[in-house]
Amino acid sequence: MPPSLRASRFICAVFESTHELLLEQLSQHKLDMIISDCPIDSTQQEGLFSVKIGECSVSSGA
Repeated sequence: MPPSLRASRFICAVFESTHELLLEQLSQHKLDMIISDCPIDSTQQEGLFSVKIGECSVSSGA
């Protein structure tokens, strides 16, 4: 298990913003992780990487 998941207490804050702003904050260490529906382009963002954590379908009804 990665060290970040071994903590006995988690604090989760949710922020909504543009992908670009979230990546900027991540690169400045203002955020620890981004969960997004699109991957990071590693060639554009030095030191950042993407890991696919799952897949799901989305349904909508009216």
